[in-house]
Amino acid sequence: MIWGRPKVDISFETRDLANGRIIECGIRNSAVTSAILQYLGVRRVTAENVMASYFVKDPREQKLIFPKAAPRVVSFKGAATYHVNLPATSSVSFGIAGVATEEGKVRLVADDTKLVLAPGAYSACVDVTVEGKHVYREQNFVVIETLPFVYWDISGPGAANPMAERVPS
Repeated sequence: MIWGRPKVDISFETRDLANGRIIECGIRNSAVTSAILQYLGVRRVTAENVMASYFVKDPREQKLIFPKAAPRVVSFKGAATYHVNLPATSSVSFGIAGVATEEGKVRLVADDTKLVLAPGAYSACVDVTVEGKHVYREQNFVVIETLPFVYWDISGPGAANPMAERVPS
């Protein structure tokens, strides 16, 4: 068996709950997909000491709404931590914004903020560090005053070009 370097991918997901909704960022150490490499026995090595950070900005004015923060990611084992080891095909996630349906106010999901987002368009900018290399991806989201209150804008950055998420280090 041959071990290949980690390949970290970033995705933006929505989780609907019984009493609300969370838009979140998923981080995955992708499996080897090449048939030739699989035949040769190549497998991904664990991505060690994976850490994420993010900030939120107004995509039109490029104005910073929420400064860079290091969220606690929820690991595949269920624990929340700032650093995680990510075996091949495993994923972790962290929340960007959430809403309790009864309250109807969209708040950023961060340890140290109670910031309520006004209706409008925002951009979540995520930077994941793994083994000294960075993977960066941006995705717009929209806050509205009615259900579902918050959702990912699939026509925003990163949607048209999935290869735009890779940044050379």
